[in-house]
Amino acid sequence: MVFHQPVNPDSVLTAYLCKEILADEDAKLSQAGDRSEDRIRLANVFVDLPVADKLNFELEEQHHFNRSRHSSLQELLQASGFKLDPLALEEYRKALNNQRLRVKRVYGRFVFLGGPGSGKSTIGQFLAQIHRAALLDRREPRRVENIVKNIIKEIKARCEQEQVSWPTTPRYPFRIELNAFAKALAKKEVNTLSAYLRRHLSQDEELSHQDLREWLGLFPWLLILDGLDEVPSSSNRSEVIAAIHNFLSEARDVEADLMIVASSRPDGYAGEFDDDEVAYKYLQPLSKEQALVCAQRYVDAKTATKGHQRAKEAMATLTSAVDNPLIAKLMCSPLQVTFMVTVVAASGKPSDSRWQLFSDYYRIIYERELHKAVPPFDVALSERRSDIGTLHHRVGFILQCRAESSGETQADISIAEFERLVIDCLEENGLSQSELENQKELIIGAANQRLVFLTSRTPDRLSFDVRSLQEYMAAACLTNNADSDVIIQRLNTIAHSAYWRNTLLFAIGRFFVDEHLRSQRDKIRLFCEDLSYGDDERALTKLGSYLALEILESGIIGNMPLIIRSLTACTLELLAQPIAESINLQSRIRNIYSTSVQNVFQSQIDIWLGQQNMNRALPAWMLVLYLEKSDIEWTTSVIRKYWPQKASEAAILLSTWFGLDNPLDKFTSNRLEKLLPNLSFKECHNSLFNSPNDCSLIWLPTLIHWWNKLNRIEAKLFVNSIESEVTIKFISISQQHGYIDLQKIKTLGLENSLHPDWKLLINIIDFYIEPTVKNLANALEYIADASEPEIWSFLAIKSPWPLAVHLLRATTKAELITFSRQIRSGLFGDENQWLILETKWKNNGISFEELVNPLFSSEAALVEGVIGYQVDGGENEIISLPALNHMAKYLVDTTYSHIKNKTLRIIGFYGACKGKLNSVDPNVLKSNIISSEKQWYDRDFVIKLENLNPDLLSEFIAFYDCFGKLPKLCFTKQNWKIESVPLEQILNAFDEDSKKLGLLRLAGFWCAAGRKAAINPAVLIPLEKFQEPKYRLAAMLVRMSQQDLSFCEAEQMVGQLVFVTGENGEPQAFEILVSALEHHAKETIALEILLKKLLEIIPEDKWQLRARAETLRQTLLEAKPSGFDEAKLKMMNLPLISF
Repeated sequence: MVFHQPVNPDSVLTAYLCKEILADEDAKLSQAGDRSEDRIRLANVFVDLPVADKLNFELEEQHHFNRSRHSSLQELLQASGFKLDPLALEEYRKALNNQRLRVKRVYGRFVFLGGPGSGKSTIGQFLAQIHRAALLDRREPRRVENIVKNIIKEIKARCEQEQVSWPTTPRYPFRIELNAFAKALAKKEVNTLSAYLRRHLSQDEELSHQDLREWLGLFPWLLILDGLDEVPSSSNRSEVIAAIHNFLSEARDVEADLMIVASSRPDGYAGEFDDDEVAYKYLQPLSKEQALVCAQRYVDAKTATKGHQRAKEAMATLTSAVDNPLIAKLMCSPLQVTFMVTVVAASGKPSDSRWQLFSDYYRIIYERELHKAVPPFDVALSERRSDIGTLHHRVGFILQCRAESSGETQADISIAEFERLVIDCLEENGLSQSELENQKELIIGAANQRLVFLTSRTPDRLSFDVRSLQEYMAAACLTNNADSDVIIQRLNTIAHSAYWRNTLLFAIGRFFVDEHLRSQRDKIRLFCEDLSYGDDERALTKLGSYLALEILESGIIGNMPLIIRSLTACTLELLAQPIAESINLQSRIRNIYSTSVQNVFQSQIDIWLGQQNMNRALPAWMLVLYLEKSDIEWTTSVIRKYWPQKASEAAILLSTWFGLDNPLDKFTSNRLEKLLPNLSFKECHNSLFNSPNDCSLIWLPTLIHWWNKLNRIEAKLFVNSIESEVTIKFISISQQHGYIDLQKIKTLGLENSLHPDWKLLINIIDFYIEPTVKNLANALEYIADASEPEIWSFLAIKSPWPLAVHLLRATTKAELITFSRQIRSGLFGDENQWLILETKWKNNGISFEELVNPLFSSEAALVEGVIGYQVDGGENEIISLPALNHMAKYLVDTTYSHIKNKTLRIIGFYGACKGKLNSVDPNVLKSNIISSEKQWYDRDFVIKLENLNPDLLSEFIAFYDCFGKLPKLCFTKQNWKIESVPLEQILNAFDEDSKKLGLLRLAGFWCAAGRKAAINPAVLIPLEKFQEPKYRLAAMLVRMSQQDLSFCEAEQMVGQLVFVTGENGEPQAFEILVSALEHHAKETIALEILLKKLLEIIPEDKWQLRARAETLRQTLLEAKPSGFDEAKLKMMNLPLISF
């Protein structure tokens, strides 16, 4: 037997770092065709780019650099300095939940989203370079080549100039170009990400999978996943994502200290890495000053050896030109700044449209190539200029099409295929055979080196190194050699595809620049309008309106008011779409407003705000509030005219506005001041209580504090004198704050038309300020006299524990009066005793007996005033098993049903978190669940059913069946513990006994949350055999999770939707169905039929669900391939593609 010898990680990793730091030394400018003699090192031109934590469409012009703003590299370097293994991340989360510690959230995973050429890849490249440099800088100098030492020096200097931190704990970086990884997977060169990484780590020594696992556990790592958008959904994207997630699972298994940075264009990202552990960073457009800084660095790097006069002239031209709004918009990304510098340096004149910029850039680079060319290639470049341009266009189109196909994500073309294209192109010019052969050889010879933008990264294959250049060339091909009607047909074929969107915008831009298309530019307006009419999926998603918005945002039209007004009208049809927080259309629409389209905006807003239905009017309300925020004068009178008279409707409006991350400001503070006193507690939405940026209201900051920020106590729970992993949370009696005076809440009483709920708060606030026996008794008496039991549970979760325990115990007003008398008689202790107990709990924890047994001489227990629980990460069987069994025994012994319910909830949550509930007697759980009338969630009890003896398994199955039949069982919207639920065992048990319908219902909930069922479909059909709507829905949900669902079955499900969502059905039916479709529709095409019908029947008042469903429909449409087949290519006179 041959044993694998462990590989020395130090030698392998040092060699890998040196190889990669040299490979990434230069900026990728040569990939854009710039092959000047002067090498441009990345460290000399890198500029840290601005980012935002949300998709931000605020128009903000900077006149100076604000170092306090978020910058991409600085955030990543700060995060990389933390330990990022699973245990450390869990500790950071716990610290974040501790109100006594003012800490920021620490993330170990980042997704950077930015448009074409926005610098996403450059950020990852330089981040990797910094970590490589920091690691190599720690190696013995004799082990590092001088050339590498110089690179380290340059990188350090750039970090100092950018004022970014040098890593104190450098990480070993893997930078993965995802299109290359996708191609390796498709060609079966590797089958895992681990294998791909090992292949790149060392080609000299054979690294095993075990080697890499050990290294992951030993060293801190940085995994950079570049260009997810370059792996289209129509290719092998799902395999790539699965391979990444499998690798991450392995990394978690070895508790790797791993940081991950992924990048994508926004329209090429479908939430593949969505998770609570992920921080999203949105690259922002460059301001004028930032664009000029990028330009200056590039100019300096290009002209450093040739004197400063040329640099001064180029920068003077750009500084003047950037005041032109069209040019400023063009210089919003680093790539386009680079192109603009090249154009200005060569011609002295900036381009004023995106199409013109790329066209000018190609022309200038071509001229450079021509001047440098040596015989005989100079003849080909000179005489065959038109043919070489056509070849670029055709290759760009072919590669763009090819990249949609599975396994061809890193699109390139063989020299043999290119030769065929050259022959076709030359034959079109009628060359003689001998002349054709001679010219072909010259062009092929040039291409083997580099032909303008076509380069040979892989031997005998050609490609574009910059995707935007490929997309520009594909757009040129689509708009060449045809009349405008044929061109529109071509564009119609790609209009829906997110992958083709940049190409489409290039092509549309040409209509407003090229002479032969300018006269036909009105067809772009008609094109957008036609896409939004009809009953196909394009019209249903309002594709034409979205496209019109993107055209207007891009600025490619220039100053053409008539077409701008038409496209604006088309865009405003999006006001019919429900508000989706993830894309915030209304903010984007606000940004296309100008005085030239004022009438269009006003007429549409008048129509929508005149709606009687607030849910329909909400999108228009958000738009008009954004316009008001931008100081558009006419909005003031419009808002005054249409502002809702009903307080409940105004509350919906303002809560939606604040829910879009808009702070309280001068425009909304007065409205909120008038609104809040008229609302009941129930009508108040949490978003109304966001902290104000600037507020003159006396009582509002205090009210926000009461609503959100009352002091909490977190106490460790001890069971049998052993500390468990459970933390108990309740509100403290100590609410003294130097910056908050709760007395100010009483000034609410000065408001007119004060709602009784706020009068209630005013009259009990004395207990918060001075928690005494008298004030507690007074508060309970006033609550009994002035309110109904329906609001007591709400009030309890915002009350110090002595008040909360009594509010949650009471079911009648008479009980509250009784509790008040007991308190006055001393049965519940006094304020000094409360404070002593609270201090003890905070410092020493609380025993289970203290939690559930009566306090003092009363019958009230602290467990009734608990507002939350937390369970620490990790597993400790020695602690958790006895703790669970002790609490379960209490369930048997106690007779207090209300305390039983609270204890049962702790057991379920604790056991589910620790995975130890299978040690508890299932009959105890079952009997207590049956007697409980409380609301439960489908993942309140997660039990491992593997390897149980048959009798015990049968008893747990019986418990789950009982649990699944509970009338108040609710669907858990989050993905919490979804991978831990025993779906397979539950479905097997249901397969054996289809009368256990509670099992089916649970399985349906879990499948709706993302799990996939492995069960014979015959068990689920026909659906009509399930008489009750909730069980028929469950059968549908289980079947929807299976990818072999047929269109016929989906049609049958469509016929069941009204039945399963009716009054007698599952209360959360619409929520559950939308969640199921979000998880499974991307992999099961037949479910699109179900989605279309569901959108027709979702009630208007459930607009948030409608927004999610509409977003899904749009995502599914954008993921579809273009549909270019051989027949369509021939009909449209486009190059044929061989895959």
